[in-house]
Amino acid sequence: MTIRLTEYEKRKLEQEAEKRGMNQSEVLRSLIARFPVRVASALPNPKDSV
Repeated sequence: MTIRLTEYEKRKLEQEAEKRGMNQSEVLRSLIARFPVRVASALPNPKDSV
């Protein structure tokens, strides 16, 4: 996966990773894990029961 960041965003990510003792990928994954779970995604897909 490729993401594009401004120089400012890149510095902030680097600083946050260093502060947490994590690498940049770990920081991004930890932030993604905080995203709210959508109720619809937790429901079974009706097409799966056919």
